[in-house]
Amino acid sequence: MAAHKPVIGCNNGGPVETIKNGVTGYLYDPSPRDFSTAMANFIQDPQMSRTMGEKPDNM
Repeated sequence: MAAHKPVIGCNNGGPVETIKNGVTGYLYDPSPRDFSTAMANFIQDPQMSRTMGEKPDNM
C-alpha cells in the first residue's frame, strides 16, 4: 500500500488490520483458488486496481 498499489492478503491476522477489503485491496482465504480470483479481479479491471492503490493509507 505504501507503493500505492492494491494488495491481496489473507483474511486473518495482520492483513485484516491494514487492508480494507474491496477498498485498498482484497482479503481472501489462504488458498490458491482465492488468490487467483483476487488476481483475476485486478487484471480484469485495471481502473479499479489504480483506484484501490490511490486510497489513503490512513483509511
